[in-house]
Amino acid sequence: MSEDFNPYLWDGSGEPDPEVRRLEQLLERYRHTQPLRVTTAAPRRRRVWLWAVSAVAASVAVFALYVALLPRVGRPGAMWKVAARAGSPLLAGNILRDAGLMGPGNSIETDQHSRAELFAGLIGSITVEPNSRLRMIGSPDDKHFRLALDRGRIAARLWAPPHTFAFETPSATAWDLGCAFTLEVQDSGYGLVRVTSGWVEFEDNDHETLIPAGAVAIALPGRGPGSPFYEDATADFKSALRRLDFETVDAAAHDSDFSQLLRDARARDIYTLLSLLRELSPAERGRIFDRAAQLSPPPSGVTRQGIVDRNWDMISAWHRSLGYSNAKTWWTHWPDALR
Repeated sequence: MSEDFNPYLWDGSGEPDPEVRRLEQLLERYRHTQPLRVTTAAPRRRRVWLWAVSAVAASVAVFALYVALLPRVGRPGAMWKVAARAGSPLLAGNILRDAGLMGPGNSIETDQHSRAELFAGLIGSITVEPNSRLRMIGSPDDKHFRLALDRGRIAARLWAPPHTFAFETPSATAWDLGCAFTLEVQDSGYGLVRVTSGWVEFEDNDHETLIPAGAVAIALPGRGPGSPFYEDATADFKSALRRLDFETVDAAAHDSDFSQLLRDARARDIYTLLSLLRELSPAERGRIFDRAAQLSPPPSGVTRQGIVDRNWDMISAWHRSLGYSNAKTWWTHWPDALR
């Protein structure tokens, strides 16, 4: 063993070196005198769970901040970006070769071979299909953006608070409620909204219709929008609904169409039936309750008299029991912003 080896430094035996002793005396006051506590690491499962909870909480916080800021920082300004997607669309009367900017008073026009895409800031886009004309009207304030579809078809994917975007047609105005939808206008002015996600409000001065995902509604010049319906309903159901919405007939024909509607209604058509309550007599509202209750029993608290009286709380409760979301919860349709 080396002569320099000192067992005191190894196991505390023997005499310490004078210099070691001096250092011990200097450090004595920092000596730990309490008994040692033995701790163990948290089980791996608990650590993983804590990390997962933390990650979810952080994600929720980031998402909430994104939802709060997007309608402000992501909104389009006065000039919107537009890109040619096929052929040679016209922007403000000039051929759009690649991309450009569209402002109030400008229009996008496509022929049978062209398409264009209009970008609403960071909160959505609008595809202008062939043989269409879309105009930017502008707005008297910075809360709403107004466009007009004179003819053709557009497909919109928008993720913003309700009533941020309005699309005027010759027969009615479609208000975006945070959704994805298509809007069509024929040369006659006939309009059609088809909703693929969220809700659209279709309205004129006298009527308004809330259209849920999967449903459609039509509008006629001078008559405004009709009731929302599902396109897989029977032909007789849709024909009777159109006559009830848009035609003035005698009492016998009206009752015949109404009876046809009730006979052909499915559980999926309850939303259409409830949408008619505004226009029908108390006796007919009672018949709607009876038929709808056969198809899908109403939730607790919804009564026949309440439906006859057009109690909106009861109507909303029945909607929710059928799986319809609140039209104002636009942020739940966030996947539309990513498509």
